[in-house]
Amino acid sequence: MSNGRTAHPFLHLSSAMLCPPRLLWIVLLPSIFVSTFARGNGHVRGSITACLYFPVWFHCFRHGSGRRGPIDRVEPFVRTSWIETHVDETWCNDAGHVWCGRMAWRRWIRSNTCNQGKRMAQTWMDGKGNHQEYFDRTLKRIHRDRTAWRTRGTEEDPLQREVAKNVLDRLKDCKDKNTEHVVVLGGAASSVLAELHAEWREKIRRITVVDLSRNMLQKYREEMHDRKPEMPARRFYVQGDEEFLPLKPASADVIISCLGMHWVNDLPGALRQIRHVLKPDGLFLGAMLGGETLCELRIACLLAEQEVEGGVSPRVSPFARVNDAGSVLTAAGYTLAAVDVDTIMMRYEHPTQLVEHLRDMGETNAQKLRRSYIPKKTLEVSISKYIDQFQEDDGSVPATFEVIFMTGWAPHASQQKPARRGSATVSMKDIDKLTDGKEPSPSSK
Repeated sequence: MSNGRTAHPFLHLSSAMLCPPRLLWIVLLPSIFVSTFARGNGHVRGSITACLYFPVWFHCFRHGSGRRGPIDRVEPFVRTSWIETHVDETWCNDAGHVWCGRMAWRRWIRSNTCNQGKRMAQTWMDGKGNHQEYFDRTLKRIHRDRTAWRTRGTEEDPLQREVAKNVLDRLKDCKDKNTEHVVVLGGAASSVLAELHAEWREKIRRITVVDLSRNMLQKYREEMHDRKPEMPARRFYVQGDEEFLPLKPASADVIISCLGMHWVNDLPGALRQIRHVLKPDGLFLGAMLGGETLCELRIACLLAEQEVEGGVSPRVSPFARVNDAGSVLTAAGYTLAAVDVDTIMMRYEHPTQLVEHLRDMGETNAQKLRRSYIPKKTLEVSISKYIDQFQEDDGSVPATFEVIFMTGWAPHASQQKPARRGSATVSMKDIDKLTDGKEPSPSSK
């Protein structure tokens, strides 16, 4: 695989179709119209079309996504063995962004020869064999893009900082854990990277950041560049989806997902892919929002819609419960799985500040069955219900965030295992004697 500059028309064209500068297409479409339907001298029409079309064509092939620098080099370690024959290349530009063509991913998933990809893409099925998608991942990428621009240059979010600190406290408990290659997945990755820079700067050799939004990757890159002293670890910024991780199997020592897994359609499949990327005895640390999150907002919207419209609609996303998280970890093949929960109470001067905070975190509604608008009357009644029901003595309104913390290890022969049934040497009847310092009697079988 060459590390020099490489041109790939398919990659550039599929990327350019999603490029943000829509003005380019506003220029392109009239040029096609003029060349097709306009009357007059054919040479004049051709000249006009060429003049209008050339800037767009040059932009698409030069900049790929229309926003960053040219695609310049290839990083081989992010290629997975089971997509090498279905996706031409995994590309990395000069800013450190790795990008796989979306059309190439779809072609790989739908390929009849890639059975493993089809199984991973269809692990969450209903009784009729239909793939269940509760969240709009394209809309979630747009939310993440908006968050990147809203929070650029602002202070670190207090909620994300607290959750990231609690996640990495669990990494501190594993004193002998190898942290040579750490992967950080979406969500509150900015706060996780800040904690890693402060506490683990000298212990990490390589950091890979995976996010759905390219704007967020650029934000992470700028923040890491501005932090002093600079982290000596090599840093890679991969644009990818947690549901289809573009990472090499058995390549990561630690994978951290902070406040991002609750937007995944196929949570069991995503956890299995993470375990597939982990090295044997690798560690997964996760945090996602639980079922009691935003219960106040849920109640206020429910009461307002019933009063004004005579019905209800999904305003708050469904969240997992604690026992569900433990079951999913075990089913995904993790060993020594542990799940605990923490409740964080945030207080705001007004309910609209809560909505702005959710937008800043990229946590606004992304359900497929959502309503695209909320009537003004319903909004006013929702705010009134929120204040009437939950306002505290100091005038602030609370918001509950239940965070589920997950810890799991990739299987390895050196890990402790439960003893065989009947192999105990001390009877349960002698527990009281143990506390008194007396010698227990051998148990009888």
